[in-house]
Amino acid sequence: MPVLSFIFAVLFASSTTVSGTVGSMGSDGAPYMMPGATVSLNTLDGRVVSSTVTDGRGDFRFNDVEPNAYTLRVEMPGFRTFEEPISGDVSIPHQIRLALAGVTENVEVTAEGSQLPTDSASISRVVSRQEIETVPLKDEQFIDTLPLVPGVVRGPDGHINVKGARSNQSDLRVNSSAVADPVTGEYGFRLPVDVIDSVETTTNSYSAEFGSFSSGVTQIHTRAGQNNFHFGIQNVFPRPRTRSGSIVGLDSFTPRMTVSGPIIPDKLFYLQSFEYKFDRTRVPAQRLPELKNDTIFESLDSFTQLDYEINALHHLSTTFSLFPEKNGFIGLNTFNAEETTHDFRQRGMFFAISERAIFGSSLLETTYSVKKYDANVRPNGSGIMFLAPAFNSGGFFNRQDRESTQHQWSSTYSFAPIQAAGRHAVRIGTEIKYNTFNGRTVSTPVEILSSSGAMLERIDFTGDGRLYKRKTDAGMFAQDNWEPTAGVALQLGVRYDHDSAIHENDNIAPRFGFAFSRLNNGRTVIRGGVGLFYGRVPINATVFDQMQQRVVTRFDIDGENAGGPLVYRNTLRPAGLRTPYAASWNVEVGHQIIENLVLRVGVQQRNGRRDLIVEPVDVQPAALVLDNRGSSRYREFSATASYRVSSKHELLFSYVRSRSIGDLNDFNTFFGNDPRAIIRTNQRSLLPFDAPQRFLFWGTVGLPHKITVAPLLEVRSGFPYSMVDQTLNFVGQRNRAGRFPTFASLDLQVLRSIKIPMLHKSGQIGLQFFNITGHSNPRDIQNNLAATDFGAFSNSIGRRLHAKFKIDF
Repeated sequence: MPVLSFIFAVLFASSTTVSGTVGSMGSDGAPYMMPGATVSLNTLDGRVVSSTVTDGRGDFRFNDVEPNAYTLRVEMPGFRTFEEPISGDVSIPHQIRLALAGVTENVEVTAEGSQLPTDSASISRVVSRQEIETVPLKDEQFIDTLPLVPGVVRGPDGHINVKGARSNQSDLRVNSSAVADPVTGEYGFRLPVDVIDSVETTTNSYSAEFGSFSSGVTQIHTRAGQNNFHFGIQNVFPRPRTRSGSIVGLDSFTPRMTVSGPIIPDKLFYLQSFEYKFDRTRVPAQRLPELKNDTIFESLDSFTQLDYEINALHHLSTTFSLFPEKNGFIGLNTFNAEETTHDFRQRGMFFAISERAIFGSSLLETTYSVKKYDANVRPNGSGIMFLAPAFNSGGFFNRQDRESTQHQWSSTYSFAPIQAAGRHAVRIGTEIKYNTFNGRTVSTPVEILSSSGAMLERIDFTGDGRLYKRKTDAGMFAQDNWEPTAGVALQLGVRYDHDSAIHENDNIAPRFGFAFSRLNNGRTVIRGGVGLFYGRVPINATVFDQMQQRVVTRFDIDGENAGGPLVYRNTLRPAGLRTPYAASWNVEVGHQIIENLVLRVGVQQRNGRRDLIVEPVDVQPAALVLDNRGSSRYREFSATASYRVSSKHELLFSYVRSRSIGDLNDFNTFFGNDPRAIIRTNQRSLLPFDAPQRFLFWGTVGLPHKITVAPLLEVRSGFPYSMVDQTLNFVGQRNRAGRFPTFASLDLQVLRSIKIPMLHKSGQIGLQFFNITGHSNPRDIQNNLAATDFGAFSNSIGRRLHAKFKIDF
């Protein structure tokens, strides 16, 4: 009997086929067949057994399928990927309807984990909406998710540095639209965290589609409304500020509200979200009086999205966002009181309309967006700014008013898959940006004092500081994702960029990437690539010669004139500015050790060239020269392990060994949102955000009783610092005097899903713990040799505890 059963099973299996039809359907009921869709039959561990493309009628067929459990996967540009578990022991035709991406389905994007993607050379990390809600993020903003990526650190200035690059050398996009501040290149955008579907950070992007960056690309994908009405509200209870056991004002208040649903079922959908944030952060410095030792952040973000499904092949989406904010008392620390700090205020507006249309098996995506971004720097004190070894005083020296607008039009066409020596997915595209900028930056005198109070140097400023610029950027690309055979994927691309505001403004960037997965039945993937990446010249650099000039007078210890006054004329590179760029390469090996455990090991090098550097020339005629002589180098070894606990939970471990070296007089350091008054001779040394060793562990774990626990542990080397004398001249090589103590922080969020009896609704309650161990992570160092407390570290934020409460209707 067992022999007969075995023979019967073999005979039955030999005649098994898996077939079906791929299509879509409009709201009018008309069917649309999908020729050119990629259909693959995969084992449960992700290995591709067979792959094909639907014919002109949308049909597909796999013959001689062995009896087993499989996953049927269907992919088509512009549509959501379809996956369905099937059994290979029954021949049943599958009728598959694809849904247009981002329209009516709520498909949660999960983090790349135990599955090893084999069709892309680029290395990216996707943080899903579930992880954003679950992982302990101090400010609960998209920018807090970026340091979860190996090789991405938050520097000593609070900015994000991707793979050894400065914060304004990476790109930020929302639904394909560029939203970085065109004046400084920094991330100048906020939106309510509840509208985010996923945040994808690509640290090695070999796709020619992306330009205007020389480091990583961060893409924010927003949610769309659905047929089901949804209303959510959370964090409605304020947290009081306590001092010596008494309540003294408000410490934090961060309510959020989101509503979404259909306007016309199956046709028109809306999503609206508001988020208000008021938050104080205490600065534990003994010199600062109580109630005057808090930095303040306040914002009100609004986001609106409308999605219109014209039919199954045609989709229209519009977004509108407002994001005003105020950062109060920037620079408040061990050495600066409130009156010596400044506020940074922004008023932002963003509008975009995008269209996605399917023509046969091709996809056309077109987007127009406009971003208005106004910014102000406001001193909190008045008069001369005094810089002394022990403590600074007076008013902050700089005041800025900026108004900028960016119009962007982009169009991308994805051809139907081409079968020629394998499978080709070809994309071409173009984009145009038009920027306008008006502003003014003015500064008041700055004096450097000795430890006895004698003036050693005085800096005055001349000129009206009025700034004006118009510029146009244009770019186009061609990209071929070629799969010559199963288990081999190649990315071949080239990009052209033009910048009307600079010299040598035509740049061509070739890129190549590969992924090889023909080892160990697809359980080992080798990927890598090499390419050129041209960044952007921020508008404020192109108006450098319109800024105020510095007049410097130096004195000896007795108050006698020791040189000057010298008028430093702002001078651009004689032949004009050029576009900074980086040449990068990487290789990574990924291996699926067991079903739910993946190990990745990789190396990378990034060589930056033409960085914008400011250099003072002290001999007559004195000048402050801005040119492209700067360079940088980043080398990295990384090891990452990801363990899939369940379909919804994952744990990630990473170790990165790296070194960041470059020129230190970066333009934005002295003329950006947080300008500095003292400019000394440039040096090439460790970059301020260099962290040679970094260990990161985070993830989510589900426990009984609907409890989710999300730990986050970061341990890294301290950042480097320099020594100065009482004239604020550097002593020895910059950033080689030592390092801050090792940074270590263990954070934790615990959430529990609950039912609210009176409202008959679901919700969540939870607690957030930050720096549970209370480890000292100082942010200040007394590096002035003339100070009595030279070498002292200070300003470490201790433990913090936040409560969470959320209701879903």
